[in-house]
Amino acid sequence: MDYDNVDDDIDISEARQLVKTMNRKNRKSGGFQSMGLSTATFNGIMKKGYKIPTPIQRKAIPMILSGRDVVSMARTGSGKTAAFLIPLFEKFPCHSPAGPRALIMSPTRELAIQTLNFTKELGKFTPLKATVILGGDKMEEQFAALHKSPDIIIATPGRFLHVLMEMNLSLNSIEYVVFDEGDRLFELGFAEQLSETLKRLPRSRQTLIFSATLPKNLVEFARAGLVDPILLRLDLNSKLSQDLKLAHITCLPEEKNIILVHLLGKVIHKDEQAVVFFATKHHVESFQMLLTDLGFECTCIHSGLDPSARNLSLKKFRSRTARVLLVTDVAARGVDIPHLDNVINFHFPAQPKLFLHRVGRVARAGRRGVAYSLVDPEELPYLLDVFMFLGKEWKVCQSSNKQVEWESDCVGRAPRSIMSNLAARIESISSKNSSLESMKKVCVNAMKRFLQTRPNASWESIRRAKDLRDAHFALPVHQIFDNSAEKEDGTSNEILSVIRQLKLPTIFEALGKHVNPEAFATMMKKRKLHDHIIARRAAQRAVGQTNNVLKNLVERKVSLTDQLGACNANDEMSDSLENIDFFIPYSRGDEATEHGLSITGTKSQFCLDAAAASLDLPNDESQQFNGGVVGSHSRKLVWDRKRKRFTGMDAAQGKANMKRIKTESGVWIPASYKTDKYKLWLKKSKSDIIQETSKAIEESSSFIDASNTRKQFSKYGDVIELPDTNEVTGKQNHFFKSSTGYKSKKQQLTPKFTVIGSQKWQDRATSRQKERLQNAEERQKIRKPKGSRTFGQLRLPEQILKQRKLREKQKQRAQKNRNNNQSHKKRKH
Repeated sequence: MDYDNVDDDIDISEARQLVKTMNRKNRKSGGFQSMGLSTATFNGIMKKGYKIPTPIQRKAIPMILSGRDVVSMARTGSGKTAAFLIPLFEKFPCHSPAGPRALIMSPTRELAIQTLNFTKELGKFTPLKATVILGGDKMEEQFAALHKSPDIIIATPGRFLHVLMEMNLSLNSIEYVVFDEGDRLFELGFAEQLSETLKRLPRSRQTLIFSATLPKNLVEFARAGLVDPILLRLDLNSKLSQDLKLAHITCLPEEKNIILVHLLGKVIHKDEQAVVFFATKHHVESFQMLLTDLGFECTCIHSGLDPSARNLSLKKFRSRTARVLLVTDVAARGVDIPHLDNVINFHFPAQPKLFLHRVGRVARAGRRGVAYSLVDPEELPYLLDVFMFLGKEWKVCQSSNKQVEWESDCVGRAPRSIMSNLAARIESISSKNSSLESMKKVCVNAMKRFLQTRPNASWESIRRAKDLRDAHFALPVHQIFDNSAEKEDGTSNEILSVIRQLKLPTIFEALGKHVNPEAFATMMKKRKLHDHIIARRAAQRAVGQTNNVLKNLVERKVSLTDQLGACNANDEMSDSLENIDFFIPYSRGDEATEHGLSITGTKSQFCLDAAAASLDLPNDESQQFNGGVVGSHSRKLVWDRKRKRFTGMDAAQGKANMKRIKTESGVWIPASYKTDKYKLWLKKSKSDIIQETSKAIEESSSFIDASNTRKQFSKYGDVIELPDTNEVTGKQNHFFKSSTGYKSKKQQLTPKFTVIGSQKWQDRATSRQKERLQNAEERQKIRKPKGSRTFGQLRLPEQILKQRKLREKQKQRAQKNRNNNQSHKKRKH
């Protein structure tokens, strides 16, 4: 039976058009009813509670149903998962035992599990089967899941390739491929896995790429094998939801923990949940201990946890058992947490698109949310990059009334009154907990390592941040603290301003009192007379510079005529250049946005251009040249502390001598991808398969005589195949009395079955004996290192003590024999 095709009399396009026209009758247009979906898919959408498709669903679903390759970009929480699952259910209405037909690749475990759950909920009324292949889970269970011939496979790249190599699985049946969070998948970390997986996929497949951040240049995604793709980019001007409010708080690095505790305790309501993003997993563990001691119910997710612990933490937070979730960037992409209200960036992200994914965890599907960002002076350039990427203005908080709601996208500082109140409390808790004291040094070292590997901000933002650091302490208090913090003491502000204005004496002032006292006294009198004038002038100059910096730190969309007018104010020919059709600008208007979305945006443009312009000649030796572009990551030398010399990056990371194997497509991958796990699983699962077959036979005992079955088993073996349909014959004249009282012939079912791999019991006994002998020979061939013991050969403590006593007795006897021999020799002499 062909599961993928419909009747020859009805064309697919005609049937879909007929359903669409019938659905539009007596219904409002614009909903899912007007898309001509099948009953099973439509019922799943209604069961999920969706009424009207989102803009990305309205544009992407018809394009996908037409069979085109689609590259789609829309902001977080806009319904991208449903945009590629609904066409999937429409393309494959029935289950197929031939093999999987859809493959969905996800960058993280959490996103893959979330996609699987959403697939089961949305496809509740469809007969399709879905399975998930994740790293960290047992491979035996994944082998068994793939043997059940699922229709949809949701996987992460590394483990999926491992399973492919182990099972030598064919992907010729795959027709529908989705790369969820495509920009993350096509980064360098998954290059080997994706290149091998893509070469195993058929060329006739339909490829889809979905993400919240995608560049306009699709050359970066040429590795996905796109054929005449359609690019859908929505919400370019509004990359964030309108229901999301942003608050940027400037502070010193040592003040961040105090502000975090104040935000969780005073600013954020007790009934609301919050996700806090950190740079390293060591900070996550440290703050989990600190916040637990302070009375906050929190849990954490980072790469150091095993998969079961990460799933347990996420379930605990989703069930609202924990109020605070401490995470690294593992949970920054795609993870949907229902009714999440707040996000806190403890460490500001180094890339604008990472900021987009972090704050996109809130204000999803029409809900409101707030994102707080703690920014220290070293992170100001990255904040300016985010403003340039979003195309927003730099706004400083103004003194606001408590009755007025605070304004979004404003920059302000935290009040100093909360610093003194919470600093002593946090210090006392840290001194009592020895684990927190030991974690401080670990966090400092981890932060140093993170700063070394953090990508640099753009040079424009670095230049502007230098001017802004002078006005960092002069910023007003942020409006979010007006309702929670007390008014700052005026005297403390005056004292701090006086301390900031104090200047150390120069060498002329320090030594002039003794070298030339008359000139020194004259200068001191002059300064006393003119100090207030100098200070007033300096204050005016500082205020003017601060205002100019704050006004200029805006990514304006300046028109071409304004730029030309500013450059050529006195030029008489400036009016002739106002026509934009005859002028080529030196850069694009969306240069900052495309640079932030690009996968290779953080790399040196010179290295990328050099790599594109280089001429690669074939090697004249069998060994492949492993060098890269000059200045690239693969050519850098790193100091190896063990070898005491500079080595390559692979040698420093222990990958230089890693064994690799060449696949059928010619890609070199680590040899660890190909082991004998699948063969061992097949041997172990033979008995399970036999038991399942015998259970199926027992369930169908109404069609087969039990005595006849036992005879067949004793003659042929345990593995038989039942027919799909049973033939009904009425040759035997047995009569029975029905409920109506009439006698009729009894219809007996005479099944036909075929025997697969039939063996008599004598042959089976000899084959099992041969298998045991072969297994014993293989075990003897395994070479064991000297002195090693298996788990079964480990001795008990009593056995060890007994052996020690025997060795002591043997030593005493040997010493006694030596003494006797020496005394015997002396007597002879």
